[in-house]
Amino acid sequence: MSHKNLPIIRERKFFPKGSIILREGDEGNTAYLIQSGEVEVFTKNCGKKRALGTLTLGEIIGEMALYNQGRRTANVIALEDCNLIEISRQELEEKLKKSDPTIRAIVNMMFKRLSEGNKFLAEHKFEPDDFGVVLNNMCDDIAESLPDHSRKAFNAEVAPMINDLCNRIKLYKSQD
Repeated sequence: MSHKNLPIIRERKFFPKGSIILREGDEGNTAYLIQSGEVEVFTKNCGKKRALGTLTLGEIIGEMALYNQGRRTANVIALEDCNLIEISRQELEEKLKKSDPTIRAIVNMMFKRLSEGNKFLAEHKFEPDDFGVVLNNMCDDIAESLPDHSRKAFNAEVAPMINDLCNRIKLYKSQD
């Protein structure tokens, strides 16, 4: 077997529950594939924690810094004991160079859009109307996934609750 065909042995890392795996603002030369465990991805803006998501088995963290060759755009903390496989920037670049130009363009566009979306979420101050739009969109998605006979009942039951919740939020917000 030639040297070129040897499998790449990636470094594996263990992070116990509660460990900070990545810190927003740190330089990032690696990403990690989650082999086991669960992590929370979040940013801090003006001292306020803003959750971006929870990731688990088979998902990747830290990829944004590999793309933009810069700083980490979010924090990641282990919610459970985690086993991770390290992926280097060099390895990613080599794989992308070997890929089809169309695939490279798609990957670059996806990274760019994801980065812009994360930045928007971290910096945007959501208003009660934004909350209602997001909730209604989520409920529409859920309703579409239901069988026809359940969809109408779901919409009839959930829509008034969403409206009531949004009205209560607006009421409390107006008391500020």
